[in-house]
Amino acid sequence: MSATSVPSSEISMSEYELISGYNHVLLRKSDQICFSRGNRLIVIDLDVNESLTKMCSVEMKADITSMTFSSDFQYLALSLTDKAEENFSVVVLNALKDFKEAALYSSEVAGEILRIDDSNENVVVFAPGQSRESATIVCFALLSGHRIASVELDNHEKSDVWEITLCPTDEQIMCVLSSSSAYLLRKNGSVIQTFSSISLFGVTCHIWSSDVTIAFGTDKGSILFYRETLALETVDLGTILKSYLNDSKVSVTALYATTAFFVAFVASRIMLMFPISNAQIQWNKARVVLHTEIQFLGVTHENGFDLLTAKHNDSVVFATYEILSGTILSVDSKGFVLVQSLNTGRMLSWRKMKNLVGIDFLCGGYYLLIATKNSLKCFVIEYKSIVKRNVVCKTKIEKMSLSWSRKRCAVVSQSGFTFIDIANNYFPVAIVQFDFLSAIELLEWNSTNDRIAVLTQKQTLFVFEYPTGDLCWSRELKLHCIVSMSFRKDTVFALTQKFVIFQITESCETLLVISCDRVTYNATSTVLCSTSKSHIVGVSDGSLMEVFSDGNTRVLEKASYVTCLTLHYDERTQVLYVGYEDGSIARFSFEGTDIPAIGIASDCVLCPLAVLDNNRRLINLLDVERNNLRIQTSNLLEKYRQKTEKEMMAANAELQAVIQGLEKQLDELSEKNRIDVEESHVAVRALKKNHEDNMNLLKNQHKTVLSQQIRLHIEQQKKANNEIKQLQEEYKQIRFENKHEIEILKVKLAADIEKSKEKVRKAKKEKRLVESEVKEIKEKSEAIERLLRNRLQAEEEKLKRLNVGFRDERIQLKANVLIAQDAVSEFRKNEEEARSVLDGLSKEIGRYRVMVEDKERQINQYLDELKTRNADQAILQKNILLVQKKNAQLEQQIKDETKKESCNSKTQHLNSVLEARCGEASSKVRN
Repeated sequence: MSATSVPSSEISMSEYELISGYNHVLLRKSDQICFSRGNRLIVIDLDVNESLTKMCSVEMKADITSMTFSSDFQYLALSLTDKAEENFSVVVLNALKDFKEAALYSSEVAGEILRIDDSNENVVVFAPGQSRESATIVCFALLSGHRIASVELDNHEKSDVWEITLCPTDEQIMCVLSSSSAYLLRKNGSVIQTFSSISLFGVTCHIWSSDVTIAFGTDKGSILFYRETLALETVDLGTILKSYLNDSKVSVTALYATTAFFVAFVASRIMLMFPISNAQIQWNKARVVLHTEIQFLGVTHENGFDLLTAKHNDSVVFATYEILSGTILSVDSKGFVLVQSLNTGRMLSWRKMKNLVGIDFLCGGYYLLIATKNSLKCFVIEYKSIVKRNVVCKTKIEKMSLSWSRKRCAVVSQSGFTFIDIANNYFPVAIVQFDFLSAIELLEWNSTNDRIAVLTQKQTLFVFEYPTGDLCWSRELKLHCIVSMSFRKDTVFALTQKFVIFQITESCETLLVISCDRVTYNATSTVLCSTSKSHIVGVSDGSLMEVFSDGNTRVLEKASYVTCLTLHYDERTQVLYVGYEDGSIARFSFEGTDIPAIGIASDCVLCPLAVLDNNRRLINLLDVERNNLRIQTSNLLEKYRQKTEKEMMAANAELQAVIQGLEKQLDELSEKNRIDVEESHVAVRALKKNHEDNMNLLKNQHKTVLSQQIRLHIEQQKKANNEIKQLQEEYKQIRFENKHEIEILKVKLAADIEKSKEKVRKAKKEKRLVESEVKEIKEKSEAIERLLRNRLQAEEEKLKRLNVGFRDERIQLKANVLIAQDAVSEFRKNEEEARSVLDGLSKEIGRYRVMVEDKERQINQYLDELKTRNADQAILQKNILLVQKKNAQLEQQIKDETKKESCNSKTQHLNSVLEARCGEASSKVRN
């Protein structure tokens, strides 16, 4: 069956957001960092004295392609590009008013570079053409958006380099750089004209180094200085880089100039800083700064390094989400692992892994299960680090996959696979050996966590049962070119490059052909993700297609225009996470669900025990110091209170004693007066007058004494108050001194902490050195082990060959022994036959001798007869000839018999030699 595509009006308007990395970064003074991520502008407030930062996000209507600050950092200009609608615009934000929108106006081109003049009146939009042979320059009024002037600059050839800068002394003059020329332009009203040009070769970048001097960087490692079209000097950076690089001819990638420094970046990740004194660049006082490929964006403060965000510079091959911890895990093709919080948008941890095969979250999102080529390990996600916890197993691994519940794990190699129960302390449930030998291409668990599908490079599909590891069924998928696979319940879904999904079960196989007019002709399908309602297919042009079970297809909005490599759909939140070839990661929401905003919750990661112990120790020390200060302060206050009370009591007692003395004197005088009245009534009147005078005098005296006493008391009170004030001043001084001592203690504590940090850094450095030495020793030991293993294998092969040779020689010797025994028996048999023949021959010889003797007697008789019979002479001669012939035959037979006897002796010698060789062979076999 084939899937039908929906009309363009029914294209999915699902929301998406880029959640990783950054595109353009700007520093606003020293307290704010601004960077773009897709259609979002992220502003981070920095506090270099604290480890905490504030982050806010501003969403734009289209993707941000470039941005720039004004010279006074008041305005931020952004160039927005909507590639789907081909709409271009410029937005201006007021940085002093929380980045509120100050202006928004459309632009005729997609700005690749923006420049704001020093007066904050104009903004220049620079856009190279698609053919890179020309560029368009448009000048707008910054806040009103009025189009002031524009021009199209034709370079007459393709240029890989396009840059524009404004002259610092004359805002109407600008410099445009291409690969072969530098153009000087002047804006005059509504016209932009080229008034001069410089022919250059191999230039890569430029900057205004002074008021009217332009510096050009080249791909040969040199810097050219021009004053308009007049060449001033050429500085070769190769002489400075000789001590750092073997090849000094490296490309200058960027230039930057201030009133204090001239900075040059070269392609080998080296930054050269030259101080400027009296408007002259001091070339002989260069500062060389080595830096790595930029992946991190962070801030360094007194407490260390605070990571703000990071990006993948390579293709994202895996991305997954854990809802319990609110974190997302992403891995690129070079093994760079990032763990990011989606609650706050902060980057929590990162690590570079070598020989990475597979990775995934464990339950909770605070642990990682990582498979390399030789081992399976568990790691802990700590703040700013990913630390190894334990080793699960050591074996050769080609693929690793966790079940949907993340409680079961399958580790696969060419020879077989192992099921591991993670919930049961990583217990290996089953170890199954394959009946085939082929590299593993794809590995997928089904949605019910009880079966696993394995696709080999030979395009053979196997489905195994958990936990027994029994083979459920298999299917040949040759000539299908399967690129991705998913597994739900009992059905395996296999995606080909040509937008075909095979639905494979144990009993049948059907196919689903996907067609859509919004996908480009030369695009291919790359990755498949199946949900409970539909299938999501990633495309090489960055598109995402959702294929429903009823055959309908819809295309999601594009978050990127590069190849989609990985998909992960979270059933609980109904959010899709997508990884692209350029290192970006996006998330899509479905079924009307909203993407949660960044910053709605707090982060939670595991902390190293050593850090906790150190923090606890510091807290205890601070508590002890605080308690000591409290005790000292309370003691000082108590002493002051006791001293004040004693002085007041002494003054009151002295005053009471004076009053009692005066009252006693008054009583005595009144008593004397009564006595005088009784004794002399006559002198009463005189005495009365005297008495009144005395009384007045006494009253005056009493008043004087009382006033003196009161004055003295007041003076004593003032003195006491002065002493109190002095004590208060002393208390303030003591408090100030204590505070100063506290500050000194804090400084000492900070110094001690810094020293401890330095010791820790030295220890870490020593640890790294030791680790490097251990690593070198380990590598050497591994090399020696490999060499010994190779030698052992060679010796084993040699012994095997010797064993095979000995076995063959033993078999040959046994065969030779058997042949020799057969030959000996044959020779013995031949000897017996020869002896029997010799006996027969000896008998025949005796018989022939008797016959010869008889013949001789006959010859004698014949001779006698010849003598007697001359007539029979001819016959006798014939008989003699016959006898001679027979004698010759007999002699020949005798010679043959003698030869046979010599052959018999040789046979005996050969038997002895064969017996000796058989003895040697049997001794060798025994050895």
